[in-house]
Parts: sequence; structure tokens; C-alpha cells
Amino acid sequence: MGNCLYCLDPQGALQTAVTTGDANAVLHLLRTGKINVNAPDQYGSTALHNAATLKHADCLSVIVDFGADVTAVDAGIFLLSFCLHVICTFMFLNIFIRWFYADPSRS
Repeated sequence: MGNCLYCLDPQGALQTAVTTGDANAVLHLLRTGKINVNAPDQYGSTALHNAATLKHADCLSVIVDFGADVTAVDAGIFLLSFCLHVICTFMFLNIFIRWFYADPSRS
């Protein structure tokens, strides 16, 4: 991912990084503080929705760490939003469980 994409369309750069599953790029972009993690794309989906749909757990973890709104709906399509939230919930729980059990002092 080059700097040109970021300069021309920072939100688009975030969505591209999420779509390709590039968690390092997502982290870099969000660390700039210039990108709204909850901004929807042209279809009304946030980076969180796209990461969950594409099963990019690493990207999802970064996005949640940067304050993604897990209650956001996409384009007003209730059923699709509901399905995405279920996916997000299970992926978040999976990330939490992996994090919790990674430290032997917690068990």
C-alpha cells in the first residue's frame, strides 16, 4: 500500500487494507489519528463490517482496539447487519479467548 492512496483517499486506504487483510496497514493508518474508524464506505459498511465479513480477525482486532462501534448498522439492511454483528461477536470472543489464554498467569 503506497502513500499515494492514503493521500488521495485515507478512508479508502483503510477499507483497502481491511479488504486485503493487511492488519499492519490498518494499524498504521489508524495510528495517524486522521481516519474515522467508524466511517462507512460507499455501500454503508464500516471497516468493522468488512473485516468481519471477510473473516480478517487480525484486522478486526485492530479496528476494535481503535474504538470501532460494534453496534453500527450498514445501509439500513437489518438482516445483513444482524448477521455481521453475530460474526463480529463470535470473532471478538475468539480474539479475547486467545488473548486470555496466551498469558499462563491468568489460567
